[in-house]
Amino acid sequence: MRNNKNVTFSDIAKYTHFSKTTISRYFNNPDSLTLENQQIISDALEKLNYKENKVARILANGKTEFIGIIVPDLYHHYYSEMLNQILATYEEFGYKFLVFIGDEQEEIERRYIQELMAYKIEGLIIMSHSISSRELADLQIPVVTIEREDQYVSSVNTD
Repeated sequence: MRNNKNVTFSDIAKYTHFSKTTISRYFNNPDSLTLENQQIISDALEKLNYKENKVARILANGKTEFIGIIVPDLYHHYYSEMLNQILATYEEFGYKFLVFIGDEQEEIERRYIQELMAYKIEGLIIMSHSISSRELADLQIPVVTIEREDQYVSSVNTD
């Protein structure tokens, strides 16, 4: 089965003679299976050259693992270094980042936030000062601002 077709849970179930429910349990709750059955499925994944379908996982569990970031600009070393440090957390936490540069223009940043919300982001990091924290709090997702007032959202500030 080493062709260009995406390997599905049905393909794995057929290959292993397990149900699709058992295959799903392997991915979502592997401890519910015996070690022997985990090994059978693991071997099948390798043999079938299985590649995870992130879109299917997002649709199944509703978690995108996307964090939106609005940066005023990348000309100032401070913002580019902050962005660099945030992006470096991927290895530890696994979140992916969608980054927009707002040029400190309120309407453009609002448009970007709407675009990010359409991607079902799980949180938002704002480095600009254009949009009030009150408005950001109304987004109904976790929001962290950097170097700004924090009356309605969480903020990270330095001396």
